[in-house]
Parts: sequence; C-alpha cells; structure tokens
Amino acid sequence: MNSDRHLRTRGTVRDVGRHRHCVDQSGAAALIGNAPFGTVLAVWAHPDDESFVAGGLLAAASDAGSRIVCLTATRGELGTADADRWHPARLAQTRTRELAAAHAILGIDEQRWLPFEDGTCDTISPGRGMALVAQVIADVQPDTIVTFGPDGLTGHTDHQAVSRWTSHAWAAKGSSARLLWAAITADTKARMAAAEPVAKAFYPGYPSVATDHSVAIRLDLTGDLLDRKFSAIRAHATQSAALVHRLGEDRFRRWWATETYINVGSTSEIAPDDRSGRDVEVVGLHDDHSDATERGRLEPGRLTGDAGAPRQAQSTACRGACRKDLSRADNARREPRDRPILSRRDRG
Repeated sequence: MNSDRHLRTRGTVRDVGRHRHCVDQSGAAALIGNAPFGTVLAVWAHPDDESFVAGGLLAAASDAGSRIVCLTATRGELGTADADRWHPARLAQTRTRELAAAHAILGIDEQRWLPFEDGTCDTISPGRGMALVAQVIADVQPDTIVTFGPDGLTGHTDHQAVSRWTSHAWAAKGSSARLLWAAITADTKARMAAAEPVAKAFYPGYPSVATDHSVAIRLDLTGDLLDRKFSAIRAHATQSAALVHRLGEDRFRRWWATETYINVGSTSEIAPDDRSGRDVEVVGLHDDHSDATERGRLEPGRLTGDAGAPRQAQSTACRGACRKDLSRADNARREPRDRPILSRRDRG
C-alpha cells in the first residue's frame, strides 16, 4: 500500500439530476450523500475491472479510511489475442501479480477469489454464483457493495453474470449495505465513443445509458486521483500497454476519467414492488438489445426504492426467491464436484 495515500487532491462537486455527487476536495472523499462508505466489497469478473471501472471510487474510499475488499470471479486467463505467447496458466499468474500491484496503488486491503474460469461465468448456475458471493458478504459484512449494473457495463457476459450474482445475493441476505451499480451516462458515452474504434472495449450496442436522474454518485477525476487510477490500470500491463500505445497517453487518461454509480437501494432505478411473481424489468438503463429485458431482471419480485428517500426493504417475493436459490446452491455445494470458494487473501 502506498505510503502517501492520505495526501490527495481531487476534483469538484457536481449536481446531476436530483442527486448531489461528491468528489471530495477536503479529504472526506468516502461519502454517499451524508453517509461514509465504511467497509467496501467490490465484486468483479476479471483482474483490471476494479481499476478501469471503479479505480477512482476505491482510491477515494481508501483515502478516507475504508477497508476495501475485492472479490474477483476469474483470473482472466483468456484475456489475450496472443494465445501462443500467453498460455492460460501463465497469463493467470501474471494477471494475479498485476492485480496485486494495482491494489497497492489504489489502497485495496484484501483480495478474494471465486473458483471460476474466464469466459464461463454465464454458464455457472445462478444459484451457485449467488451463494458464493453471499458467503463473502456474510464474512466481510460490507457497508457498501460495488459491482457492474445488469448490462455488465461493456456487455461482457462474465460481467453480467457477476452483476446478477451480487445483486441477488445482496437481496437474499437482506444486507444493509448500499449496492452501487457502475453505470455510464449519455455524456460519458459520447466522449468514450471517440476512442472506441481504437479501444474496442464495448460489445456491439453497448454501453447502455443510465439517465442522469438515476445516478447517485458522479466522480470527474482530476489531479492525483486520476493519476492513481491510470497508474493502477497501467499496472495491468497485459491488458493496457497496447491500448496506451494506440490511444496515446492523454487520450487514454480521458477515456475512463468519469465514474458514475446508481445506488440501487435509494433510487427508483429499480421499479416499485411487485408481488405478483411476474418477471420484472429493471428500468432506467436504456438498451437496444432484444434480450435486454432478460439481462435486466431481478425475478420474480422487485426490489423497492424511492429516489431521495431512505432505503426501503427488499420485496418479500424477491427475498423469498433468492433464499430458495441460496438453499439449492448450498445443497449443491455439498456435492463432490463443487469446489469450495477460494477465500484466502492474496498477499501478492
């Protein structure tokens, strides 16, 4: 962990829609509204997701004294276009070391792993994935959980699966933690579009767009926070070195300089309670894909929330369905074919 982590400069406070968005200048960066981040559990699919998607948020929370725990579903062993050079086992080891270096830059305290292979998360039983995440939630007892939104941000199926597992686990556990979905607004999408022909970061038709009024936190990173975020990204050299070369340093820094998050429990981004047992669509994320509704569902009930109001309880229908899934997954974990969660902390 870097020794000067408490000496940081930041950007500005912005108002977007009905929410006040905090990029703290005085050192109390770990704020959502008027509440601290506390212990943060960040749940991702691959090494480097934490840096690209949430490097600024995690660094700011660490500066403010939060304990940061990162849970990653895979080692990212297929993340290469040069399979002859990078055998999966070798790449997995290299990316694990890169992740440890990024953690030191951002101030992440602990690393935990799920036992899944890169590119297979959408084939894992949703109940099993949810149960493993729920175990970590129970162990870490986070105050804030950060992950992808239902679209997976870039459209990657691993990202989408991790979002489902985490969101369902949060609901099923009745966790009091804030659940933050990483999102992209229209202005950020427009800015990123200029780099996309070179970067090729998004699947066709992505990113989806979150409405400004649904965004609870917006960080426009500048100064040392931006430097730290992109130092962390550059630590993932197997994933970023070629991008820096193709985009150029300045363009690369601007590319992910804004982070926005939806606070699932305190906004109307998830529609009002519906106990009818019907499948429900998450609203507010605009998606042109024909299967977007399927990706955006928390079924069979909805989580409840009211923009600007204190967080309300999750719906009985959703919690009941999720707990049944947890029970089934718990029974499945007792079968010999199921590997235990890899929860040992990676000391790098």
